[in-house]
Amino acid sequence: TAIETKRFTAASVLNDAPEVYDLWKPKNYEKEAFRGPVRLRVGLAHSINTVAIRLLSEVGIGSLREMATRVGITSPITEEMGLSLALGSLTVTPVELAHAYLPFFNGGRRIVSSLVTKVVNEAQPVVEPARAMDPETAFVVLSMMKSVVTEGTARAAVGMGRPVAGKTGTSNDQRDAWFAGATADLLAVVWVGFDDMQ
Repeated sequence: TAIETKRFTAASVLNDAPEVYDLWKPKNYEKEAFRGPVRLRVGLAHSINTVAIRLLSEVGIGSLREMATRVGITSPITEEMGLSLALGSLTVTPVELAHAYLPFFNGGRRIVSSLVTKVVNEAQPVVEPARAMDPETAFVVLSMMKSVVTEGTARAAVGMGRPVAGKTGTSNDQRDAWFAGATADLLAVVWVGFDDMQ
């Protein structure tokens, strides 16, 4: 959403520093470790919480909700969820998350997946991809997600031996963890957690 506004680029600088939002003082994963001014590319690559929160504060939840709807998030996003949305407070399924990430890897186009229930010998209609964002926005974000793999929290994905881009994440209270990533021809979302939220 921030890249699409054209107010921010991968090289834009935000301050990784403590700040209080309505009596909430978010922290980074590395407790009390703050880096000061960092580029958005670095903030995304290293999952810096304070940068994500500051960015959502700048672009607004309404703009985020509008983008999320375009890319395929169907779970309701409300203003009451607040800035914690930047840290994974929205619950989504792995399939919903895969739909949301696909436009970044697909030149900004959204394709809704379908479940194959039977194979028949007749032509099926081809569904044309819908435009979720402009290709330039998708390109910049994809480039930033390559940094997540080459220098950030998903460095283990380098071991695949091919170009990979993606994003790691944890949900509130580290109930679960995930990785959404893609190569040139395959997108996957991996989720680790328990359905009972333990």
